[in-house]
Amino acid sequence: MSKLLVEEKMDQGGVRVFNDRPDFPFYEVTQVHGKEVLNALTSHPKDEADGLFCHHLEKLDRPLAIKTADCLPITLIGDGGVAHLHAGWRGLQLEIHNHPKVSAIAPYEIFIGPSIHQKSYEVGREFYEHFKGREDFFEEMANQKLLFDLPGCAKAMLTQSYPHAQISLSSADTFSTPGHNSFRKDQTTTRNYNLYFPQHLW
Repeated sequence: MSKLLVEEKMDQGGVRVFNDRPDFPFYEVTQVHGKEVLNALTSHPKDEADGLFCHHLEKLDRPLAIKTADCLPITLIGDGGVAHLHAGWRGLQLEIHNHPKVSAIAPYEIFIGPSIHQKSYEVGREFYEHFKGREDFFEEMANQKLLFDLPGCAKAMLTQSYPHAQISLSSADTFSTPGHNSFRKDQTTTRNYNLYFPQHLW
């Protein structure tokens, strides 16, 4: 049975994070570490994408789900609806948050859910190439390795894209916070389920 790990209230509903697949229906897609974002009301679970959006929240009859095990779950609320995204470093580098369907909702509130934090995210020096110009989010280690601040970098990029949005960041590190699933920690195949609930389902 899945356990509730995190609950974050937002302006139009909120996000609940579970440590396994919940036993109620929800919208989902097949995540592929890309930058495609699909309409939740017309998508199919087998469709390959890394985000869902909905312009009419009152039409949602179930929550939107994003699965993670260290990557970033990002929920954006805007005047034009909601976007619920999955972004590892690849998705962030591809700027999934700037997908036209995401920008179209005019986000004013953003929540970055539980993900791997800098103290737990060691990368090689070649990783610099993926985030040129964002050296502030790397910390040098004695063994010549680097620590990368994935959620911090995401917050900075989101602030650049949506400067008027209120952005909050979960304090939970999937690697070190008990109960959360982390692929980096133990190569688990179990995922954290990050679900956005519109207000009428909250």
